[in-house]
Amino acid sequence: LLLCYVVLRSRAVWERKGWLEAVIIICSVTNLAVVLLWWHDRPQVDFIGRPTLLTEFLHSNPGKVLVFLPPGVRSDIDVTQQHIDSFSPNLNIYYGVESAESLEHLVSRRSMEMLGLMGGRLTQFVDNLSSLPISNNEKVDVLVSRNALLDFAGVRYIVSGASLPSDFAAKVAEFNMDSFTRPLAVYENKRIRPLVYQVSNLRFATTDDEAWNKWKESGFSDIVLSCEKCPNHQFFSQGRLGGLERKSGMIRFNVSSSHDQFMVISQSFFPGWEAYIDGGWTEVYTVNSMFMGVVAPKGDHEVKVVYRYPWPWRLRKVSW
Repeated sequence: LLLCYVVLRSRAVWERKGWLEAVIIICSVTNLAVVLLWWHDRPQVDFIGRPTLLTEFLHSNPGKVLVFLPPGVRSDIDVTQQHIDSFSPNLNIYYGVESAESLEHLVSRRSMEMLGLMGGRLTQFVDNLSSLPISNNEKVDVLVSRNALLDFAGVRYIVSGASLPSDFAAKVAEFNMDSFTRPLAVYENKRIRPLVYQVSNLRFATTDDEAWNKWKESGFSDIVLSCEKCPNHQFFSQGRLGGLERKSGMIRFNVSSSHDQFMVISQSFFPGWEAYIDGGWTEVYTVNSMFMGVVAPKGDHEVKVVYRYPWPWRLRKVSW
């Protein structure tokens, strides 16, 4: 399409005797082609298409992955191979593995801060545990103290070159990768919170900043809602969940309970998320300033949360 545009545009300019504009267009596209096809580092598709033993393990054992303190890299190994062996952010999309560090889902500022607190690599403008001027053993101790944070984030696997305590996460695999000076181990966290779950004890805040601070002060264990009109209910975590379905921009599940339930949905909240219970609109609350929550009344109900890009959706509403 770009080439067709350039040809047609250049011909139109040429016919108007606009020599300078035609030359600028042709030179600009030629420069772009040279950069992309010759100068830019382009790994071969078949090279990336060969998954490592690590990616094969993660693909066959579903769960969100966090890479924490990978081993030192050998200088004689190809850079692309280093990225593949270390499971660089966003490669998970190609290999079909869920990652805490990828951009396949919308990442809010708070989610980025949470990733920094866990020592993730794909962070910007936030403090990062992995970059603190302390020893690796001290970084491991800090991560262990934040186990409730990893549980809330849903991190099941921690890929690391550091040794993690067995009472924090159990080692389930170890791989000798050509790119690293030491083996790369996979640890499993079995305490993770599911995609959808019920809670009974809630705290409240009037702003997201206040909710974030209260959550951090609790050691990342509390559930704090930021709301102006907070739900005035007594909740019991005694309902039954079923029929969970997740697609791009949609989460649906069934809940059955003899009491009102507060449901936490482990998905980053952004304007555009809407919730429906049995087809009727219901309010979406912000949980710990980043995830979503809804109140499900007693009885048997179908809960559905969907994401609609705000501006086109609002324009469509106005047109109606």
